[in-house]
Amino acid sequence: MSRLPPLLAEEMTAEQARAHHDIVSGPRGGIAGPLSIWVRIPALADHAQKLGAYCRFGTKLRGDLRELAILITGKHLRSGFEWWAHERIALSEGLDPAIIAAVKDDLPIPDDLPEMRAMYDFCSELLRTNRISGVSYRIAQDLFGTEQLIEIVAVVGYYSLICHTINAFEVPVPPDEQDPFP
Repeated sequence: MSRLPPLLAEEMTAEQARAHHDIVSGPRGGIAGPLSIWVRIPALADHAQKLGAYCRFGTKLRGDLRELAILITGKHLRSGFEWWAHERIALSEGLDPAIIAAVKDDLPIPDDLPEMRAMYDFCSELLRTNRISGVSYRIAQDLFGTEQLIEIVAVVGYYSLICHTINAFEVPVPPDEQDPFP
């Protein structure tokens, strides 16, 4: 059980109820994970969910590449709920199960998949060192261009916020699911 269980409707202030409604009526269609935490502070929920909607639904990144960046972030931060939530989405976006397994097991992405390899290297390096080397930057810049590089960093940053929220408040995977990082 999470350190902060979801607020019941009768416990919400008018602003919390509005923020909750805005989230559930948006593209997510529900409220779970960090959003159930953030809704306690409506202004945070408003801003975070708008950034999240952009990172998830508005970038120019292909869905499989976006989900790869999210899984890399979830794995690095050992966020079981986030991995659980996005592994399914990654599969539905066409991310190869072998690549998902490689990320989970800390195995390199094959060189014959240059976009996947560049995404893995770029995100992993950013999360591991908080910087990007010149070599990694040039490779990613050549493959993705400036706009998508900015979006990749935004996705990693936003999902880091999500993972830290999940980890700090111990948001568990659903009861009938297994935590990938116990």
